[in-house]
Amino acid sequence: MKGNFLALVFFALFAVACSKDESRTDNQIVGKWHLERNIIYSGKDGKVLSSYKADACEQKQSYEFMADGQCIAKVPMEEEGKCNEYQIAITNYRYNPSAKSITFIYQGGTEDEVEDEIKLYKSSSVEIELEFDEYDPDFDNDGVDDHYISVFSKD
Repeated sequence: MKGNFLALVFFALFAVACSKDESRTDNQIVGKWHLERNIIYSGKDGKVLSSYKADACEQKQSYEFMADGQCIAKVPMEEEGKCNEYQIAITNYRYNPSAKSITFIYQGGTEDEVEDEIKLYKSSSVEIELEFDEYDPDFDNDGVDDHYISVFSKD
């Protein structure tokens, strides 16, 4: 159930048309990344509250960041216990290492460009942790919003 919801939210984020972005990106996130696991960190003290490995279908989810500023997102959809065809979306992005963020740039329902900034919680040459704002509820009920993180490994 969580996997389906995550896949739908991720796909909704990327289910867009291409927009032209002239900026070139030279960064450590260039490459193809697959979802490995999800972690919930305490917003109060940073301790791990929960961690679970992505199931076989979720692990097929990938993001490929190109050096030219494009991102290809592949998100499988699990329905009735079957991992179905990938939903594929292409969008542009900007990586800001000093702000630790990735901004996705896509066309909305109109001609206007829409930008969505995602926090890069942690990163290395082989793993990135992305925090999506939709997942910041207070999981441990301590009055402080916690951090729902999706961990991706580089192919």
